Formats: sequence, C-alpha cells, structure tokens
Amino acid sequence: MSETKPSPACKECGNEIDPWGFGIPVQVALDHQLAEVRCRAELKTKFDSYRSLRPEEKIRLAMDILWDVNDEWDNDTLTNYPAGMPSFDEFLSELGSKLYDISWE
Repeated sequence: MSETKPSPACKECGNEIDPWGFGIPVQVALDHQLAEVRCRAELKTKFDSYRSLRPEEKIRLAMDILWDVNDEWDNDTLTNYPAGMPSFDEFLSELGSKLYDISWE
C-alpha cells in the first residue's frame, strides 16, 4: 500500500491544493494512460457532480467509494473486523449485486 503524502495548502485559506494529487488538470487526468489515474479522476468528477446525481447514481458512487477502500485494504494494519462477516470484497460483491438493481423513475 502506498503512503499518502499531504497535499500543499493554500497560504491564504488553508485548503489543500490538488488534494487528489493529480498534479495535472482533471480533464487531462481523465485521459491519462494509467488506469489508476483515470479512475481517480472519474471518481473526483462524480464527487463534484454529487448534488445533481440521480439516486441510483449516488448508490453507484457509494459503491465506487467502497471498492476504492477495498483497493487500498491493508490486513497488516487492520485492528478490528466483525466476526462472521465475509471478506470485504465478498461483502461488496454481495451488496452490489442487490444495490445495483435499485432504480427510480
């Protein structure tokens, strides 16, 4: 698992500059040759449009976030996990198979 370095902060307001760590404009990151960069850029784009997403798109975004957690899962530093629960990726597969079927008019 790679270690995340804090992004530089704006001297005036204190907000992070490029908290997603692209180092390039998001539009460029969306077409990047590395799938990891493209996926992060797509996730950021979805976050930015959250308020205008339909409910089923919000569910998919929530699942994208959970799959992102799974991608960065580190059993070596995990301190607690519910007994009897399937592995996290199995849990997400089962959960997603049900949630992806939800839709509204």
